[in-house]
Amino acid sequence: MARQRKTSAQSSPELRREIGRKLQALRHARGLTQLELGNILGKRYFTSITNIEAGRETLARRDMEAYSAALGVSHRWLALLTFRYYAPTFYACVFGVDPASKALQQPSIELPHLLAPGNAYVQGAVQ
Repeated sequence: MARQRKTSAQSSPELRREIGRKLQALRHARGLTQLELGNILGKRYFTSITNIEAGRETLARRDMEAYSAALGVSHRWLALLTFRYYAPTFYACVFGVDPASKALQQPSIELPHLLAPGNAYVQGAVQ
């Protein structure tokens, strides 16, 4: 039986599933399978990727840099994205966004913008 990672008490299952869908879309945009991403990250089993994308586990801080490099996004962008979805109340305190607002659930940076050439959050640009 796989060990389930403890998640933040402030992160709802819906928010974890939503960030999982965003991470999955980024993985697909890079043309990676879960197995390939797991291998890049040095995971023994690709099920850890499955669990992150399904919202059953959170992305570990220790994997953040390799994960962002594999997905072609800046480490900073991925850290802010995970902060927004895994700790929405703290994110709201820091950035002044009401945790119940739709703005929190609808990030201002959508995937097509994220992957556009010249975007400051795309790997190799400003980090």
